[in-house]
Amino acid sequence: MIKARVLLYGHDDCPGTKRARQYFSSRGVIVEERDIFDPKVHEEWLQLGVWATPVIIIDGIRKVGFDERACDALLRRPPRGA
Repeated sequence: MIKARVLLYGHDDCPGTKRARQYFSSRGVIVEERDIFDPKVHEEWLQLGVWATPVIIIDGIRKVGFDERACDALLRRPPRGA
């Protein structure tokens, strides 16, 4: 299992969010999902300064939109401080 802290800001109608879920699930990566339509999460998402979904944060590094190669590269990185 890949050990990385992954946050996924998105929503059910977003194709990129759906692809990201499938991608992480197929790799056994545990993801903390945050639905931007939840009022509290919506405020968090706005504070990120991004008006798109999905927003994926892997070990503190933020990516906007789903890009499999970028996610692969971030998941291969050693954890910070290791």
